[in-house]
Amino acid sequence: DRYRDMLTLGFGMSAAIPGKKRPRTESNSMGSKEGEKRDKPAATASAQSPMDLPRPIRKMRLEAIFHPKFENENRSDKAVRREMMERVAKQEGYLEVTLKHSGSLVLWSGHTRFYSKNSVDNQYTYAAEILVRSHMERAWRGSQRGGEKETQYNECSQFLKENRLTLAFEVVTAVLGDHGDRPRKDFVMLTAVADRSRERFYSTAEVIQLAQRFRLPHNDTWIFGISSADSVRRLFAWYDASRETGKARDTVEALSDAADVTVSSMYQHEDFQGDILEGIIIRYVRYKENQDIDVTRRLMDRLSSEAVTILEEVPASLPFSFELDIEDEQTSPLFGASLRQTSKACGGFSTSDNGENKFQDSLYQILSTGGPRSTFLKHPDKSIDLPAMTKHLTTVSDDIETSRIACMLQQVGSLNKPVSYVLVKEDTPDEKGRWLCIIHVHNDETFRQYHLKRNHGEMNLFRGFCIEINGTKTNELGIEHTRENDIRQAPDRTADDFLMLKMKFLPYMTRTFLCRNNLRMIEKDGPFKFYRQIESMLNKWAISVESKKKLIPFLQSWAVFAHSALTTSQGDGNRLSQSNYLDYLEEFSKLYKEGKAPKPIKPNYEGTVIIVSPLQDDAERAACVIAQRLEVKATPVAPDTLLPGNICYCSIFNTVNKHTKKRIGQVSDTLSIIFLAFNEEDLNARVVEGRDRGKVLGFSKSWRNYDCAERIDMRLKDIPGSAEEDNCSDEFRSCIRQLKSVVERDTDEKSRGLLVFFPGLPGCGKSTIVTSVNENLKKAQGLLTNDGATTSRNVYVLEGDAVGKSFWSQLRKMRRADSRCVMVADKNAPPNSLKLIGLNCYDTNGVPIAVIPDNSALQTTHIKGTKFPDGERAPDTTHFYPFSLSYLAVCMYRVLQRPPKSHRGKLDQSTPNGCMILILFFSLYRSISAEAFSDNVDSKVASGGAVMSLRPIVLPFLRSATEQPLPDDLRSELVAAIQLQHSARLRSAQEEAKSYRQCDF
Repeated sequence: DRYRDMLTLGFGMSAAIPGKKRPRTESNSMGSKEGEKRDKPAATASAQSPMDLPRPIRKMRLEAIFHPKFENENRSDKAVRREMMERVAKQEGYLEVTLKHSGSLVLWSGHTRFYSKNSVDNQYTYAAEILVRSHMERAWRGSQRGGEKETQYNECSQFLKENRLTLAFEVVTAVLGDHGDRPRKDFVMLTAVADRSRERFYSTAEVIQLAQRFRLPHNDTWIFGISSADSVRRLFAWYDASRETGKARDTVEALSDAADVTVSSMYQHEDFQGDILEGIIIRYVRYKENQDIDVTRRLMDRLSSEAVTILEEVPASLPFSFELDIEDEQTSPLFGASLRQTSKACGGFSTSDNGENKFQDSLYQILSTGGPRSTFLKHPDKSIDLPAMTKHLTTVSDDIETSRIACMLQQVGSLNKPVSYVLVKEDTPDEKGRWLCIIHVHNDETFRQYHLKRNHGEMNLFRGFCIEINGTKTNELGIEHTRENDIRQAPDRTADDFLMLKMKFLPYMTRTFLCRNNLRMIEKDGPFKFYRQIESMLNKWAISVESKKKLIPFLQSWAVFAHSALTTSQGDGNRLSQSNYLDYLEEFSKLYKEGKAPKPIKPNYEGTVIIVSPLQDDAERAACVIAQRLEVKATPVAPDTLLPGNICYCSIFNTVNKHTKKRIGQVSDTLSIIFLAFNEEDLNARVVEGRDRGKVLGFSKSWRNYDCAERIDMRLKDIPGSAEEDNCSDEFRSCIRQLKSVVERDTDEKSRGLLVFFPGLPGCGKSTIVTSVNENLKKAQGLLTNDGATTSRNVYVLEGDAVGKSFWSQLRKMRRADSRCVMVADKNAPPNSLKLIGLNCYDTNGVPIAVIPDNSALQTTHIKGTKFPDGERAPDTTHFYPFSLSYLAVCMYRVLQRPPKSHRGKLDQSTPNGCMILILFFSLYRSISAEAFSDNVDSKVASGGAVMSLRPIVLPFLRSATEQPLPDDLRSELVAAIQLQHSARLRSAQEEAKSYRQCDF
């Protein structure tokens, strides 16, 4: 009754519950991944609660942790699949499959200790606590211990605290932002359990056992490969066949029919989240020592049976307490609150312009009905230097956990990557306050670099990372003591940890990655750039032609609809955003089905043009004439005007700020720059006041350095007085044709050309091979098309050392001029250039084909240890590469055989540190195995929009990989060089150059 009265009164006003108004501090909204806005800091926070740092720090404890960032070490899905099937076939392990739910990550360490990702004390943690309590009420309502919901919640909470466990939940709601679909009911799903004392995460079987003990909602789980390896092959075959259409109901039925064991969840995806399914997660699980297949089968069968029993007592049809029509005096707002009713009463979950968040305050009031709660005050510094404050603890602390955390912090600090350490003071009702520090790692690359540098047995860098710290006096802020025998060496991540696949379904990807995530692009750049993004993403995902034909018109129409909604003022304040896009998508889908949706619009010109001239008036006049001819608009150069379809103009002397430079780089693929009046005649005829010719040419040179698709020089007399055809010169018509050719794409399958490229090392023989086959190719001058007819094609060889830095731009220009040609890129193509190759082929209707060495060179090389220039070593680090040391040695030998100063690329006998340059190229392929090499090339080229539809050309390299092994001294020198280069990832470029000077390889 009191809860319903609160809703009636408006729910969120301070009068709702006298004396229970939620404290408003900046710490209440610290960087959630859903982008919630920050509250304004309370001006009196410092005066009311002292915020002095706890100096010196004596102890630290893990308060909340989540799995380290998952990476497959640059391995393709195909390679991971193959290894999974091989291991299952050898009966070394089995596969677990779970559903991927779409929501927000929240961690629970017992009692009211809820933490969202990189934050604490906000609407996400409040919503999670309410949903956990609501779940407990529903799960235990019909049992023999019914009515003990409070007892069960407290028992579970105390168990977590005593055993130092952290539960990870996916919070799935309709009120905290849109994902792939709006959930039918709000709920939480237990996805992981962390044992903080042992720095380990529970296995899936352990998670389910804990969940069933307290009736927590665990995920659906399917086991494959226990009965036979055939079930694993059927699993992957089923996914490949259904990835473009897969939804929840069909997926659950198919997995249940094919799996060896099924453990059902209390929350079936279709009934609670809906039919749009994000994807599935497949993990390889190795059998434990002394555990055979039968033991695993009996354990999972027992868990499956218990899951069925729980579902009989708590069926999916059982309502939550707030869904009941009858009034239950025993159900308090704490266990019976409805997030949707609360959100509706508060007008949504977003923060207002004045910093108020009524929804968040209302959730706090609901939770306050259970008694006094902790208050949180964020330290005024946005980030403290925690590594510096804890450096002394790496050696002087006799507390194992404190020392391990301190060592981890020093490693993180040495990476020089953006990491925030947000200090929060928690004051608890029992006046036993404590300090918390939220560790926010901003970039995913930091996790990978930390893992590479991390020594054997050191602490992992976790996500959702929160630690508790205290000051001078022991237990000053209530920190818990930890028995030393509870802290054990962190388990190192083995190869099995990386045998995991996240496999998504197209209906979800279309909604989130295309319709939702590109709203900012649609608003800023218009629908046309989004059109290009559609094709690029669908090609990257390797979507079938049939699905493309259905999706592309739908998505193009959505872009027009969304752009109109984004640029039209919404009087009710419900403007289209990522948080509410499903409302608009539902409306649009209905219109599209009825044939009433806006039609996709095609621009008159899809490129961007900049006209620069010594005088702005000349540039403006030319821009107006060209814009009139192309039926677009002319506008001065600015970051917000450099858009597809705009003809921009400026004087050569106009200042180009960093935002404009950045924007020029973003549109470089379709950008044309026209240099007007830089010829002798115009420079002599035009008076440029206060500027001499040298300055004019100097400024123009900087413009010519910008990357663009086309550079065109024009004279003033080439610009007509109007754009009518009769008034145009041949030069003007040629300029218009060049501008149009930049954005025109030949999509005829029969006229596609080839782009041949070489992933490998300098000295691998590219130029020798190209020279030997070039004449034969030119003699043939023809290739068979799809229908068997012969057509003439030009053959071009573009030498990278001759062209220089503009190689890929020049290659793109040549292929645009002749998209049917056979282009041989005589240049090293390391992993970071493969996306450019994909973009080139996508833009010019080309087919990429790689030339790679055979298995005599493609052999995985494992290196143990890292060597630093000062002599320090990290002996336990491991790294691997796809090429053999013999391949590296031969390439290095060939480079050293080049006469001094004979190589255009300046890599020969006379090159300082030439051998280390080869080592640098070798290291660009780090963390790619020989088995995954081809798949890695395919996936990176596909990220640029092209599809590797042709198998690579495999050329022999060594007569025999084992005929003559490398001498021991040469092998040790190569290994030492690779170890040194491995340390360069963790140092600045200046230190790297210095280390090269110190070493003589």
